[in-house]
Amino acid sequence: MEELSAHPAAEIFPLMDGQDLDKLALDIQAHGLLEPICLYEGQILDGRNRYRACLLLGVEPSFTECDLNGVNPVEYALSKNLHRRHLTTAQRATLALDLLPYFTEAAAERRRWLGKKSDEEQLTPEAMEARGMAAEKAAEIAGVGLSTVQKTIAIQKRNPRIIAQMRAGEIRSVDAAARSAGFVPKGNSHSSISDDLPRVFYGKGDKWREASQPILRYLQGWERRGFEFRHLNHAEAKRRLKAIQTIDELLTAAKNDLEQRAIRATTRVEGR
Repeated sequence: MEELSAHPAAEIFPLMDGQDLDKLALDIQAHGLLEPICLYEGQILDGRNRYRACLLLGVEPSFTECDLNGVNPVEYALSKNLHRRHLTTAQRATLALDLLPYFTEAAAERRRWLGKKSDEEQLTPEAMEARGMAAEKAAEIAGVGLSTVQKTIAIQKRNPRIIAQMRAGEIRSVDAAARSAGFVPKGNSHSSISDDLPRVFYGKGDKWREASQPILRYLQGWERRGFEFRHLNHAEAKRRLKAIQTIDELLTAAKNDLEQRAIRATTRVEGR
C-alpha cells in the first residue's frame, strides 16, 4: 500500500509520538478503527495519527471523503482537532503562529477585493492593521492571549529551533521558551540566561542615537569600499562574523518589538 501524505492544513497540529501513539494503536487493535481516515484531494485532512497507528499495526485503514460543508480545509481541521487535543500553552501558541499566514492572507484578499493596496512588505497602516487583526484572530482560535502570540513571533525570529521544541511539547510554557531564546524580562538586568545568548535592552532616544550612529557610519564606510577586507586574517574574519551575527539577531528582535508597538499604536489611533 502506497503511503498517503498529509494535507498542509492538517499539519498545523503536532503529531502523536511515543507512548501516545502506542496507546492509540492498542485501542485500534482492541476495538478496530472506529472513525475512518478523512481524505481531501487525495491527502489526509483528518486522521493522520489514526493512519500512522494502522501502519504500525499492519492494519488496512478505512477511508472517507471529507465533507467540508462550505468551510475551507484549515477551518475544517481546526474544528475537528481543537476539541480533541490536550495541548500545552506553548503548543497552542505555535498553533496560532501557524495560523497567522492564513489569516493575514485572508485579510489581504479582502483588501484586494475592496481595491485597496495589499503590499504586506511595507508597514503601511493598512498592512499593520491587517497583521494585528490576524494575530488577534489566531490568538482567539488557538485559545491564547495576543501577547503570547507576539512573544512567539519574536521567539521564531530569534531562534526557530525553540519553536520546534514548543511544538513537540518539549518546552511547555511560552515564558520558558522566551528565556531559552535569550529574552530578558522587562526590568530584569540580571538573569540565569546563558551568557552566550543575545539579550535585548531598550534605552531612551538619545541612547539609541548614541549607539546606532557610529555603527551606521562605519557600515556606510564599508559599503563605499565595496566591503573589501583583504587585510583580515582567518581568525579575525571569524570574530567579526560572530559579532555581525549577534548584532543581526539583536536588531531582528528589536525590529519585531518595534513593529508590534507600531501595530498597537496604529490600532489604538484608528479605533478612536
